[in-house]
Amino acid sequence: MNEEPSGSKSICAVIGGTGFIGRHLCETLVDAGKIVRSLSRRGKPENPIRGVEYLAGRLADERAVRQSLQGASTVWHLASATLPASSLADSLAALQQEVAATVRLCEIARDEGAERLIFASSGGTVYGVTDPQPIPEDHLKNPISAYGVQKVAIEMYLQLFERISGFKSFVLRMGNPYGEDQDWNRPFGAIANFVNRAVRGLGIEVWGDGTVVRDYFHVEDLTDIFGRIDTYNGPYRTFNVGSGEGASLKQVLNIIEAHLHTPLNVSYSVSRLEDVPYNVLKIERAGKELGWTPRISLHAGIRRVLNSALRNREMREVLLDTGDPPQRRS
Repeated sequence: MNEEPSGSKSICAVIGGTGFIGRHLCETLVDAGKIVRSLSRRGKPENPIRGVEYLAGRLADERAVRQSLQGASTVWHLASATLPASSLADSLAALQQEVAATVRLCEIARDEGAERLIFASSGGTVYGVTDPQPIPEDHLKNPISAYGVQKVAIEMYLQLFERISGFKSFVLRMGNPYGEDQDWNRPFGAIANFVNRAVRGLGIEVWGDGTVVRDYFHVEDLTDIFGRIDTYNGPYRTFNVGSGEGASLKQVLNIIEAHLHTPLNVSYSVSRLEDVPYNVLKIERAGKELGWTPRISLHAGIRRVLNSALRNREMREVLLDTGDPPQRRS
């Protein structure tokens, strides 16, 4: 991407800029010549991205949000305080932390003169249980988890604020992004979890019988659509983002097993109520409007995650065996 001329750089505020997706977004924006300001609970990470200003604070922290949005032309909302599996445990708190806080974010964005707000929604939860075929953006939204209900509510508020405030609001309904640097110890991200446990010889636990189908796509393809939506001025406000193809958990495990040439230690447990049996997104709108199409196949993406995990394991073993950092290899 071409950088903007000096003195004309726009400011992008990224709420949730230190998470897996947020890091990739910040890198994309910096490479595009933007001034990037990240707000997250952790503040400045251990390995900060050069060119990013890091602020510490939560989405519900009005003072921190206002500071992060000062002078921003674009606001990226990636923050999420809950997970699908835990969002019902304390619904009132989740509503305050997610929905009410986002409404306040919109008010601050309006006050600061932001031109657009881009929200990372959940293509995996807002539609609910559907027929086993790719789901278009205009499909009925009928979430079966409190997490999905929160995302739908936020989407509706964004539509309302665009109508009454003027700034453009865009929604990216994402499938299941994965990548080499995803934290595999978190309670989400099946591919990262399965791969890293497999290369370490650890057992893999699967919720349900492994037939749940999801739309997995590599984070590198996600960064591509970030750059495109940032300058989009067409008529649509909502885009599905995924691969357009489905894979079951068993299929993912089979791909990992085939690459490793060794059987995996997999156990199956009771399925979760919040997991829909099938979720694959129809992505033609993004192709037509944004000129975007995913390029990394599931096999190629899993191979990349495996190679990264194997290198990390190798480096860790060297550290444990010698107590010295591994030498750089040519």
